Amino acid sequence: MVAFPNVAADERTTLEQFLDFHRHCVLTALAGVSDVDAGRELLPATKLTIGGIVKHLSHVEDLWFQKKLLGVAMPEPWASAPLEADPDWDFNSARRESVEQFRALYLAACQRSRSAAGRFRRLDRLAAQPSDH
Repeated sequence: MVAFPNVAADERTTLEQFLDFHRHCVLTALAGVSDVDAGRELLPATKLTIGGIVKHLSHVEDLWFQKKLLGVAMPEPWASAPLEADPDWDFNSARRESVEQFRALYLAACQRSRSAAGRFRRLDRLAAQPSDH
């Protein structure tokens, strides 16, 4: 169990603890979920699935830390994903994948994010790409 972040810590420690706390919550939500349930639409008004949400969160990790913060090319599967033709590809393609694939994709993206953040000693350095682009 990851402890709730220490809000009395310095800014960087608090930020990293909050990110890791929420990342842990995502992985905990996958525990005990079957592949069938991960691909099942849970509400009739939306096409969201548990697997699609986790795959989207993996995409967001790479988008913010790789593309925006570091200014590097997106890693796979995003680099070759048809996101222009299907902006919801991360959600839509998830129906064909397993919980273990979601977990591995998410863990790898989180590790890349931690590595990217580790390149910045201080929090006052600007990201390579503004967030409005």
